[in-house]
Parts: sequence; C-alpha cells; structure tokens
Amino acid sequence: AATNPPVSRVATLSSLMEQLVVDGETYELATNEFDGVFSPTGYLHLKEFRNDIAPTFIYGNGKFELTKQIILAETDNAVGVRYTLRGGTGELIVSPFVSLRDFHHLRWADQSNKLTYDLTDSGLTVCDHSSGLDKLYLCASAGKFHPDPNWWYKYLYRVDQARQQDCY
Repeated sequence: AATNPPVSRVATLSSLMEQLVVDGETYELATNEFDGVFSPTGYLHLKEFRNDIAPTFIYGNGKFELTKQIILAETDNAVGVRYTLRGGTGELIVSPFVSLRDFHHLRWADQSNKLTYDLTDSGLTVCDHSSGLDKLYLCASAGKFHPDPNWWYKYLYRVDQARQQDCY
C-alpha cells in the first residue's frame, strides 16, 4: 500500500495462515517458505487456481471443496478474502501473518518495536506505536479472535530476495 501515493509504501499483511477442520480432520491450506523448506504444505490440497478478476484458489480432497477469492479494492488500500465451503461442515481458522513494515525493510526479533493489537466491535486493529506506520484493520463477518502472537524465523520473502535485499 502507498500511504502517500506514489511513495511511502508499506507491507501490512504478508499472508493468511489457514486451517480447515472438516468432519474432525484438519487440513493446512497455507504454504510458506523458510530457508528452503516449505511449511505448512497446503499446496497439496490445492486443486485449481484461476487468475480471474478475483484470484481464486480451490482446495479439496473429494469430501469438501473450499473456494478462496482475493478481492482487491481499486481505489483504496484494502483487500477482502471470501471463503466458500461446499461438502461437509467445517470450521475455518485464519491466522493473519502481519508484517506492518516499510516495504524495503524487514522486522527483526530483537527490535524494540513490537506490534500490538486492540479488539474493536468490528474486528481487530494492529499497530506499531513506535514506527508511525498506518494501522492495519482486520474484520470478519463471523468468528472470534484468539490472540496467539508468534515470531517466525527464516521466513523467506522471495520478492525481496529478487531485489537483493534482506529477505529472511
């Protein structure tokens, strides 16, 4: 997002970690790369990808089909993700991997600037009070927030790697 277009670009949300629990079984849907290792391996459940107006991912195993669509706002710094489950009943667990950083710089575990979150009536606000960066607002049409902050080491940002910048 460009907070002062066309400059002041920030990376706010690196990815969504998704798990689908259907009929008592848990399926990892996300895929991330860590220093040459892919984990989790959600790509194993990916049956189809369509590069439509809304990029569409279809996951399934013969018992269920989960469709994920990513909708980017044309004139705002906003993104929507829509999930549709067919076959079986289930629970979707979505864990946002928030970066909230200048897009040329990475966050480091030993830095003093840490992300904080505040629950609101409509969702969750994530911010870094020490950086002055804009806040990230997360909301969902249904669900509950369970705080579980984690630090991921050796997470690879391939675009940063291609730019020959810090990438882990």
